[in-house]
Amino acid sequence: MSRNERMSVAKGLENMVISSGVGFLPIISEDIENFIAIDQVTEELKKLAVRKRFSVSTMEFAKSTPYPLSFLRAYKLRETIDLFKDNKEVKSLLKKKRHLY
Repeated sequence: MSRNERMSVAKGLENMVISSGVGFLPIISEDIENFIAIDQVTEELKKLAVRKRFSVSTMEFAKSTPYPLSFLRAYKLRETIDLFKDNKEVKSLLKKKRHLY
């Protein structure tokens, strides 16, 4: 989907959104495993970071890239991982879930 932001020069409102007709993308087992892995890591971080008011929706990270933790510079999730990376549970999860990086 593509969005046209220049309504002042558009010929009609139908120009606001253009659908490409690509269809549905297949969901593979690695997509599901990826979401579960990042969700497990963030749930553990939520337990540890209660006083830091840490909350994050993992869906956007899991949907955006096959290795979501590799692209998190300047995101709160990455800052929280760095803060608790030496925690036994977090370290264990990250070690087991190598496909997150």
